Amino acid sequence: MPADSVLARKPNNFLERHLTNATLITGQIDHSEDEMRKEPKHIYVRQRAVIDDRPCSCYMQQVDHLNASTIHTYFPTKKNKQRESGGFTPRPPKPEVVLGVVSIVVQRQCHLLSLSCINCFFFFSPYHSEAKPVGLDERYKAVIHPVSISEIPGASIPLDLQHSSTLAHNSHLSIPLNMTFAESFLQGFSTVHNSIGYKKGYNFILWFIFAGALLGFTLARFSFLNFDVFESDSVPGQWYFTRMGRDKVGLLLHLAAVLPCGILVILQFIPIIRHKWILLHRINGYIIFILLLISHAGALMIMEHSFGGGVDIQSAVITLVIACTVSFCLALYNIRYKQLEQHRAWMLRTMFYMGCIITIRICLIISASILGALPNLRHDIWSCDQVRFTFLNGASDALTASEKLAKLFPQCTTPNSTNIMVPVPASLNLSNPASAGAAFNLSFGTGIWISFMLHALGVEIYLRLTPKEAERLRQISYERQLAAGFKNPGSAGLVVEKLGDADPWKGPV
Repeated sequence: MPADSVLARKPNNFLERHLTNATLITGQIDHSEDEMRKEPKHIYVRQRAVIDDRPCSCYMQQVDHLNASTIHTYFPTKKNKQRESGGFTPRPPKPEVVLGVVSIVVQRQCHLLSLSCINCFFFFSPYHSEAKPVGLDERYKAVIHPVSISEIPGASIPLDLQHSSTLAHNSHLSIPLNMTFAESFLQGFSTVHNSIGYKKGYNFILWFIFAGALLGFTLARFSFLNFDVFESDSVPGQWYFTRMGRDKVGLLLHLAAVLPCGILVILQFIPIIRHKWILLHRINGYIIFILLLISHAGALMIMEHSFGGGVDIQSAVITLVIACTVSFCLALYNIRYKQLEQHRAWMLRTMFYMGCIITIRICLIISASILGALPNLRHDIWSCDQVRFTFLNGASDALTASEKLAKLFPQCTTPNSTNIMVPVPASLNLSNPASAGAAFNLSFGTGIWISFMLHALGVEIYLRLTPKEAERLRQISYERQLAAGFKNPGSAGLVVEKLGDADPWKGPV
């Protein structure tokens, strides 16, 4: 029978004056297990209290888990008692009588839905010596905050509980009735990360940090598709090679493919998209793979002259291309065989390897600063034509730039000096653009290898720290592979048991 049919609603001035959806109660939270297994729609809280010297009972009814809760209060009358005896009667719950502010959040499927912060005041049970969360179900969570009875104006303790030893022991506990800033922040944070499908807050924090950094970097680099912007913002000496020929085509190919790829990658790691729009997730994944291959082709075209094109730089670029491509292919292979935990691991490796382009910039600046501060300056080898182009291209005062060139590199001012190679000191000297370019050229290879090592190590640490998530996905893989008719369900993909000496996976427990 609906709760409304057994409740005679009367306004409760105390609740309206002092609290929102709350009252001093002694009672318990009850729910129907059969109902919760299907669709959690109703939560009832039976309450007894003495408010303004009048005993009353309250039902708190959560009509719909998507909407706010309501509290119905009625004072005991003969008619109401008759309705109560024939109406809703809570099932005998476990002895949970708690004093505290309870914020109930419903978790359904992959995300939590906030229930408008339902606040209830409970007394401690003799079974509890301290405030503990009340467990309702895996989809229901409760957080207990002690509160002092004396802080609730107009309310008193029912006579049958005044001599409770547990209550007397904990009567010193008190917090303000209003929700603190920390509680409000945590509730808002929980609502945000659960709305996009993240069950665990730390996963959302990691996604927010890395996805935010990738999004910001990608949006900032979109302006480089305009070569006029790239010319003015690129490292000194870089535009000399990329202004024409194969390098210009390779740069345009690389930027036009990798920048959209960087934005689409963020969508792949939003859980709600994977769960609700799986087709979009798949199509987006194949688009990313195609864009990744195109960007790799562009990177290989420009690596000969990128930041000097040294052997360390070319080997690092080739290593990154191989690592990203192989990881992505292994991820696609495993998802084809419904091996979800391996698909997750290889996709994380791919995206972490791709993301090292951001860390390269940080390592590049640090390395170039250290290199320029050394007592004995390192030198890079440039052609006179590149040095002359770096000084004169875009100079506001061509005469001053020519004089500076003649002073620093006199051998480059002689006729027929185009192919003469000269040493360029590496330092972040703003008055000498060639020296700044040399510092970045000599530091770029170091930056690539350090950042790649950090990202490769970081993703492996993360995968080792989340074995429960991998095991959960393997259980799902087992179910899907079994339903699809694979010979070895749970291990149909590329798992370690097929290659190493690990014990065979024993299947679901």
